Order: sequence, then structure tokens, then C-alpha cells
Amino acid sequence: SVYTLVEDNQFTVSAVHNSTQKGDYVYGLTLEAARNTTVRSNTFNTSGAAVYNVEIFDSNNNELIGNDFTSIGSYLYGVAGYRACDNKIISNNFSLKNAKYGDVAKAVHSDAIPYGNAGVLLMYDSFRNNVTLNTINSTAPYTVNLTVQAINNTVVENSLRSAKLIGDASVLNDHATNKVERNFLHFTTASMSPIKATVGQPFTINGVVSATTSDLSNITVQLKMGTTLLGTTIVS
Repeated sequence: SVYTLVEDNQFTVSAVHNSTQKGDYVYGLTLEAARNTTVRSNTFNTSGAAVYNVEIFDSNNNELIGNDFTSIGSYLYGVAGYRACDNKIISNNFSLKNAKYGDVAKAVHSDAIPYGNAGVLLMYDSFRNNVTLNTINSTAPYTVNLTVQAINNTVVENSLRSAKLIGDASVLNDHATNKVERNFLHFTTASMSPIKATVGQPFTINGVVSATTSDLSNITVQLKMGTTLLGTTIVS
């Protein structure tokens, strides 16, 4: 696809092999040889032994923005990229829960991307992709997997939680050129009321801090003017 818009859809896919075993391969959406395609504001509900919510195969300059992914299965990918370059994965929400949904049979037609677990996987000649402002909650060991052949990718300012790790530590990065920084557990925002002050005189700033958690007890706010630190305060 070229210059295609996929927007405001609901993808519900559940593979069943028989009464006691789930099916093998589940796909929500596959971008193959796609260019300049936008996937925006869609909802994905998927389950199966091996789940690929969005596969990006040999596809460049595409955007995945503001989508919601909820998956349960033995092996789960939110987004899996293979020869994927210059794609933007921004402001998506991933809720991925591993469960014993059966084994995955190796078949002649099995996927070029090996089944596995990650909110975002980038492998084999995947360059310059941007993963930003996403929320990834996964029961897998890592939230993002950048293999040794994924180069010059950016994973910045995402809310990341895996089975035992949070933030930057939850990203498996196998190439030094990838930029992985300023990832955290909860999104936090602050707003301040306008103030009037006199140079050289004390002044008071009133503001409101909100976050994707109800516990704000450990938040310290730094106030800066440019690069000059004006002061710090504890949220109360």
C-alpha cells in the first residue's frame, strides 16, 4: 500500500485450533512493501499462540499513531518490524498479557519474524525508526527488543513496564547506535498559573501535577528558567 489511511477500525482476531488448544498465528494488520501509510486510532483485540498485532515487513516511512492494543497469548508482539525503516510508532497503548495458549507449530509458511514477546520488535535491517510517547505494559521480560541488526533507532519518552523492569531498563538494545533514553513508568504533566514578580524579590508559583498514577508522593518538581534552576519542590 502507498499513501493509505487505516483509521478508526476495530480488529478482533482470535485463533482457535480445537476445543482445548488455541490457534497458531494471529495477525491484526500486516504492512508489506508499504510506503507512507498511516495507521491511526484503531483498536486491536487479539489472542492466540503467536500474535503479531501489526507486522511491518519491508516497509518504510509509515506511521502508527494513537492505536490501542490488547492481547493475550503464548507469544505476543505489539509491533514487529523486519527490514522496516523510517517508521514512526507514536502515542500507542499496548497491554500484552502472556498466557499458556498452546505451542506454535513450525510450518513451511511460518513467519520470517520468529515468534516471541515484545511491545515493539525491530530486527534485520530496521533503521531510523522512532518509538516515542507510547505506553507499553507487558508480562514479558522486555518491552522493546532492538536486535543487533536494528540500527540508529530511537526509543525515547515512553511509559514502559515489563514483568520485572521499567523504563530504559526494560529495553533490550543490542546495537550501540540506538538511542534509548528518558523512558519511565508513568506519564506526568505539570501546569502553572501565571505569575507577576519583581526582579530580585521572592515570588510564589502555584501549579498542578497530574500523572497516570494516583500516587504522586515521590515526585520532585524542578523549576527552571532556560538552563537556570530556580528551585525544587515536593508534590503535596
